[in-house]
Amino acid sequence: NYIQHISPDNVTALTRDKATKMSLQNTTLSDFQILHFATHGIANSYQPSLGGLVLSNVSTNDNLLLSPEIINLTLNADLVMLSGCETAAGKLINGEGVFSLSRSFFAAGAKRVVASLWPVKDDATAKLMPAFYRYLLIEKLPIEEALQKAKLYVKNFKRNNHQKPWK
Repeated sequence: NYIQHISPDNVTALTRDKATKMSLQNTTLSDFQILHFATHGIANSYQPSLGGLVLSNVSTNDNLLLSPEIINLTLNADLVMLSGCETAAGKLINGEGVFSLSRSFFAAGAKRVVASLWPVKDDATAKLMPAFYRYLLIEKLPIEEALQKAKLYVKNFKRNNHQKPWK
């Protein structure tokens, strides 16, 4: 929804019960430059292939996207944003590095993945993401700089009298 408010003509949003494996598989994901998953991530340190994303709050077999299924997606995204808790967590494999959800998205074709090693707070994320996308899509800043400015905005939110970063 963050991106949809900024660029409504270029956004396809799959929210709540519409966010399923089947809906993802029926969407040509390779057409999108940015994919944003605002959902829970599941890391499995013992069996990384059992990690994944919880797509919806509906309890079905269609609401969990596992790492092997992510790898099988065809992506061409410049950015995959994983704004859920600990979405960068994974297992360190000797000679391979960390096997995590990020790695699965890279294997599927993503050029950049932004994920978190820590639990995230909903209120901070609700400030961070709109600011990030404003800096990225409106001000046309590079991804790294847009994220840095958005983090500083959230950090200084109380000091700047709740001013929007795009005033």
